[in-house]
Amino acid sequence: MTEATRQRKAIDALERRLDGAPFAWAARAWTARAKRGSRFSPADVYRQVASGTSPEEQSSALRQSIRLGGWETAEILGRSLKTHLAQLPLATRGDVVASLLELRLGLGQRAEAAAWAAEHHELLATNPRGVALLETVGLPQPAWMVNGQPNLSGLSKRVGSGQLDTEALVALFSRRPWCWITAPEALLLPIISARSEELDVRVRFLNRFLRVHGVPPLDLRADCEPDNVLGALHRRVPRRRGGPLVSVLVAARNAERTLDYALQSLLEQTHANLEVLVADDASSDATALVIRRYAQDARVRAFRSTENQGAYNTRNALARLARGEFLTFHDADDFAVPERIEAQLKALSASGARASSCGLLRLNADGGVAFFKDHHALRLCRASLFLRRDTFWDLGGLRSARFGADEELYAKVGARWGSSSVRRVVAPLVLSLWSPTSATRVQGSESLEDGFRSPARRAYSELIFQKYVVARDVTEAELHARLAETDNHLVPRPIAPLD
Repeated sequence: MTEATRQRKAIDALERRLDGAPFAWAARAWTARAKRGSRFSPADVYRQVASGTSPEEQSSALRQSIRLGGWETAEILGRSLKTHLAQLPLATRGDVVASLLELRLGLGQRAEAAAWAAEHHELLATNPRGVALLETVGLPQPAWMVNGQPNLSGLSKRVGSGQLDTEALVALFSRRPWCWITAPEALLLPIISARSEELDVRVRFLNRFLRVHGVPPLDLRADCEPDNVLGALHRRVPRRRGGPLVSVLVAARNAERTLDYALQSLLEQTHANLEVLVADDASSDATALVIRRYAQDARVRAFRSTENQGAYNTRNALARLARGEFLTFHDADDFAVPERIEAQLKALSASGARASSCGLLRLNADGGVAFFKDHHALRLCRASLFLRRDTFWDLGGLRSARFGADEELYAKVGARWGSSSVRRVVAPLVLSLWSPTSATRVQGSESLEDGFRSPARRAYSELIFQKYVVARDVTEAELHARLAETDNHLVPRPIAPLD
């Protein structure tokens, strides 16, 4: 039996098990839970514990400040807790040790992080967050965490490096088959283990994960050979006429290889009453040609920047020309599942809601899924923020930054109207290309899987944290000066119709 045949038989056996009655019942339960969505509350926990004096409260404050981008605040808290580490209760000590390792990785102190992890290896191995961080610094980690759940971060790395093939992965989970239910992101691991030519297998398991979140399956285009898997996905859907006009803003720079599927996915939305405003931000490739082709559709309005001004300035310029009652944004290398606009519009109709967001998966060109240090592949898509056009301008639009302005806009909504005003659709309604040229991987603006954040990104995040979470009086002059110091500012330029 050939290697390919063995791997295919393992996949077939796994799919038969997942199609069995117990798994089908559990998938329906997860779907019901996912459809309820959640109120994303990034700051509430920090505010509750920040003034506390107990070790547990201070440990929680440290953890939340890292999560919310308060890096300088986290350094201060970390120094204090490290001084008293030996006196902390065991569970709290493990959490603090994991947070301090996470902090060092975020700051790019890899040598210090490795030494810290080696010193506290035993303690980290018993902490769910710590387990995921061990392999980041080159130390062995178990396949299973102490709570019985799979170490998805570590397993994804082993699968991606070839240490675990599909057959071995299926055998590993056969000992704890319930984990396909309790940790549904495990369904994404066979996507990584499938060989690059097995695109159908990758899409089938992607669809299993989508169905768990109430999203109908996607199809493979039969007539194209795209540069990456996102270009092969589509689904013809009946369009629901009526409803409010939604303006989708797309800034594109040197996006000739991805813009085609990005725009096509917007035109295949179930919510038909939309306009797509797309601008070529002074590209040096054939981006403008792609835009002109799509501008033949009456729903697409085409523009160009007179000079490169970055995604946020371009979106502001497009927002001034938008006609829709609602606005949202879409990156030029992202794929929107057909229900994205409809689901976010529905979430925004809830009482007290001022904005909605959705989930995101990052896929590389051949369909592999990126897992992060928190064991999850499903992320919050801040770029998907969906809000009324007058709300957008009431908040001042997007800051003229090179990166990070969508994070600030997101924080503004919660600070102005309360955390429950942002309704999160948990489902992964955006599939994002994870490539070396992604904005979060470009040198100087990194936000990587292992937790590293570039100094410029940390500086902006800290000011956002101080202004909108801690509620310190951070002036516009202070923000502008800090962004200028870190080369995170671009001058707005005019846009014009694309001839």
